[in-house]
Amino acid sequence: MTMMRMPRSRNRRSPWRLLLRVLAVLLLIPAVPAVAWWVYNRIDEPPSAEARKLERPGRAVPDADNAWLYLLGIGAPEGVDPVLYGRQRVDSYEAWMLEARPGADAPEFRAEDAIPEVDPDTGIDGVDALCPARDTDCLHWAAEHEHVLERLRKANALRLQRSERLLAMPDWHAVTTPSMQEPYPDAGVLALRANLLALDLHRTLARDPDRTATALERLADEVDFCRRVRAHPQDAITTLVAARRVETAQRIAASALDRLPRRTHARTEAALDRVLSPLPAPADWSETIRREYQIFAQGMSVGVPGPMGALGQCFDGTAEKGCLKTFLLNSAYARQATLNLHAR
Repeated sequence: MTMMRMPRSRNRRSPWRLLLRVLAVLLLIPAVPAVAWWVYNRIDEPPSAEARKLERPGRAVPDADNAWLYLLGIGAPEGVDPVLYGRQRVDSYEAWMLEARPGADAPEFRAEDAIPEVDPDTGIDGVDALCPARDTDCLHWAAEHEHVLERLRKANALRLQRSERLLAMPDWHAVTTPSMQEPYPDAGVLALRANLLALDLHRTLARDPDRTATALERLADEVDFCRRVRAHPQDAITTLVAARRVETAQRIAASALDRLPRRTHARTEAALDRVLSPLPAPADWSETIRREYQIFAQGMSVGVPGPMGALGQCFDGTAEKGCLKTFLLNSAYARQATLNLHAR
């Protein structure tokens, strides 16, 4: 009788299969905590009450009343309303914010004004700036640089004319989405206007009380305007610029007061009181805080786009800190928890 051959056992493991299992275990040991770490860092916080408050839009101001928008467009072509020109710049910026890549330039709203401001020129005027009010008597400086100021008065005639409407506007409110790239109004025309008023005061103090009183009233108009700006400051720069304009006007008024003939005091008293009086109420800093929070949030969205955004940077070669480090940093970033902390 022929003996039957026993079949080979199927449970006998192949060396290759054993090696693959060992490798899988070795990979699984660091992978499990890594995946757990990644999942844990995907668990974010809900928006806090402080963050929700700071994310809301600011107060609404009609364009026709908004001196910020008017100043942004003060270099509009002749015959064009600066408010409309400023609004066009804002709209170009907002469109760019929706479409542009981080770091891209924005030529539409950063283009030079149709009627640019003319500043002092060392080659023409011998000076490169207007009166440095803190260490100089601006009435004396204006008398010595009369030719400079008259040239600038003529070259900036339309801007100076528009500045009178600017000072009469009732409110000041930035209407752009906050970011480090947003357009910013240049208040240089107000500095020139104050220097020209110093020249007018120098010419009229001893000879024409009525014109002296008018110049001081116009100086007071600028102080009242800057106080409206400071009542709801948009940012630290706006506040400092407005404060500097008030300080310069007060120094000019103080120099004029030193020279005023006694007989003109009654005519100039009201204007001097307007220039030299303190702020009527403390500034409301809520708008400044809101805009700073939103600039921070926008900057973090660009700088820390999250794990998928980091992978995109790895593929297109824009990961500045290296692919692995960029991915790990973005994986450990909880956006809303960071914003909640910043809001607090």
